[in-house]
Amino acid sequence: MNTTADPQPLDRAHTTDLARMLGSIRRWIAVDLDRVITKQTARPEHIGGKGSETPLPLHLDASDVAFDLHGVLTAWIEDVCRATLHPHPGWLRIRDAASWLERHVFDLARLHNAHQAYDEINDAYLRAYAAVDLPERQKPPADEQRTLDDAPLTKTELRHAVQWRTGRPLKRQTLNSWIDRGKLTPNEHGYFWLVDALKLL
Repeated sequence: MNTTADPQPLDRAHTTDLARMLGSIRRWIAVDLDRVITKQTARPEHIGGKGSETPLPLHLDASDVAFDLHGVLTAWIEDVCRATLHPHPGWLRIRDAASWLERHVFDLARLHNAHQAYDEINDAYLRAYAAVDLPERQKPPADEQRTLDDAPLTKTELRHAVQWRTGRPLKRQTLNSWIDRGKLTPNEHGYFWLVDALKLL
């Protein structure tokens, strides 16, 4: 049993993989999981068996997977907020919870128990992936290089993402200069995109 009080943050490879999983949940797994649960996919099994009544539109296994996935994401949001004093975002659905953690993946990776976070999210992710793994469904290919490219980021998150992707720090003054000169513009909600910043380096 490890009794050290020193934090053990995730290394670059595990942080990248964690961001990839959260991004996949945000982009398509959460939506597909909802479809499986409500029987909108071509799953052959039904609840209720043979009989004159219409089977209930529910896939209990997928429902359990979704419940566990939501619980894992929610628990780690709470841990990140406690450790960083970020305001808690409140109750979020699976897609939004994954999006929040993806944007705060660097905070998550620096938690004292970050390896536990990785293991729990990885397990929940794999179960969710299996639940929506329909052979007729063409899924987006896993792309390790795109990890945070389509995630909306705050200025602080953007600076972390640039350093994480390039290995070089992005000074706050440089970022503010890009914004002031119109080289980098936020979306309507005030978020920025990593790919836009990388073009300016």
